[in-house]
Amino acid sequence: MENNYANQLLISMPNLKDPPFEKAVIYICQHSEQGAMGLVLTHPLKPKLSELFTQLDITLPKDTTTIDNTDLYLGGPVEPEHGFILHSYHEEPLQSSIQVSSEFFISTSKDILNAISEDKGPDNAIVALGYTGWSAGQLEQEITEGSWLNAPSDSHIVFETDVDQKWQMALKSIGIKDPAKLTGFSGHA
Repeated sequence: MENNYANQLLISMPNLKDPPFEKAVIYICQHSEQGAMGLVLTHPLKPKLSELFTQLDITLPKDTTTIDNTDLYLGGPVEPEHGFILHSYHEEPLQSSIQVSSEFFISTSKDILNAISEDKGPDNAIVALGYTGWSAGQLEQEITEGSWLNAPSDSHIVFETDVDQKWQMALKSIGIKDPAKLTGFSGHA
């Protein structure tokens, strides 16, 4: 496999108008010859994290301000009934957290949500419902066709940048200051 996009950000091109992917930034969690898997970081859902905790019977802390204001994200159209937690390093091992890089881990386990509710979780976490998936060679083809740009992962963009600014910040991270100047065409003239 020529390019491995795991632990990178995918940035949708302006001509990509498919609703889940319009102005999307996706963190690629896994990429192999069998395909790729990522989480959309730019499409918050109406329910907040506190509502998910209530549905899962997770005890809410006495002060729910942070959890009440924490967005849930549509991680992608595949399996939207399943939750995925992209998080930063955590000193205590968490059941089923998989290390993607030194900065990023992914988990599907309820134990990390319990740790977050007890204020014992990782410093940074994004909770997404569903994921985005590509079959073998599909991601590479979409990049070649000009649907996506890729950028190095950046914990500041992933965890700290306001959702409304992530797409532009991701573009700026690769030197694109004016998205209006991007075209949907790739190749050489």
